[in-house]
Amino acid sequence: MYGPLKNKRSIHLIWGLQLLGLPLLYAANQIHPVALAVVLIPMCIKSINYIMYRASAAQRRGRSIWAQPSPCHLLTQEEYQMQGKVETRRALEELQKCCQSPEVNVQAIRRRLRSPESFAAFLRGASHLTRYEVIRHEQEYGRGSSFLEEQHLGGEIQAQQSGFTPLLMLFPDC
Repeated sequence: MYGPLKNKRSIHLIWGLQLLGLPLLYAANQIHPVALAVVLIPMCIKSINYIMYRASAAQRRGRSIWAQPSPCHLLTQEEYQMQGKVETRRALEELQKCCQSPEVNVQAIRRRLRSPESFAAFLRGASHLTRYEVIRHEQEYGRGSSFLEEQHLGGEIQAQQSGFTPLLMLFPDC
């Protein structure tokens, strides 16, 4: 109801009323140079606005034509794992620096943690994972883990029940 007009019919009606009003403004004024100025100034402002709009649209179109995006580089599994390790290490170092800054209330953070001793060790430079967490993760998600076996066997069982073979089953090397 409020805001700029979106209906084409209403927009055309407004343009028509403006075009009808310009000759009426000219005819209503007895001093012809002033009447001409009163008519030409709104027309110039409208046309400058229209020209600027079209020029910016052409510039955007031209920029998108000339600046074609570079093709996306897909990561290999090794690059993905390496990037994950690097980014994790960088984020952990950033977290250590942040927690060691004077603005952070470390005591309040330690009170909310389940194991404040491992947090204190982390701030001193120790690993953010305990030995138990590493072993448990390897058992669950490492090579030959129960998680991967369930994923693989679960997919085969589901395929047999539904009567179709998923693409990953057809191409096991992918």
